[in-house]
Amino acid sequence: MSDPNPTTPPPADPPQDPPAPNFVRVRRDPSAVVHPEHGNFVVPRPGDRYAADDPLVTAFPWLFEDQNAPEPETNVQSVSLAPVEQATAAPGERRATRKQSGNRQ
Repeated sequence: MSDPNPTTPPPADPPQDPPAPNFVRVRRDPSAVVHPEHGNFVVPRPGDRYAADDPLVTAFPWLFEDQNAPEPETNVQSVSLAPVEQATAAPGERRATRKQSGNRQ
């Protein structure tokens, strides 16, 4: 005899994609750090992206920021260099100096 109300297993959930990795980017001020896996010095370049679970990110969280964070504003002002006084005479140039008296105290 067959069961009038056969129990069927519930439909299986569709396969879930693994969550997308969260990415971070290197802050603007580069720093040399020792990589936690191989012990060599590395200098992550500003703007480079790393997965949030990367060993470098977990070891040095202060070096990274969320990739979706707004770019920091830079307030760059033009800088003019001060004139530099020439210390020695150019060829053919005569410099006049005064001799001081011999009474130094």
